[in-house]
Amino acid sequence: MKKFTLILFLTACVVVITLDQDLKAAGNENHKSISKKSETYQDMANRVFEIRSMDRSTMSIEEKQGLKSELKMIKRALRDNADAQASIDSGGIYISVGALIIIIILLIILL
Repeated sequence: MKKFTLILFLTACVVVITLDQDLKAAGNENHKSISKKSETYQDMANRVFEIRSMDRSTMSIEEKQGLKSELKMIKRALRDNADAQASIDSGGIYISVGALIIIIILLIILL
């Protein structure tokens, strides 16, 4: 029984250390991608401000439609990036109900 408990404890330690290293590596990659995304967001915001400051009364209908479609593309890109970022930022560790029941049973048996 002591060997089983020791093996279970060592296995849990290895899993925790591995997950910690993976999370640290993912954090460094996210930091690099965030700086690239912030530059992209800034470029898009600058373009939107340029379009809004333009005098559209002297433009032709085709030019106005082109600007409108460009604004729609920027809006769609920002929405897609926000959705992707929300799914990345959810974070945390999820445990299924079955795994939770097994963990509780093992704790009851061992203690």
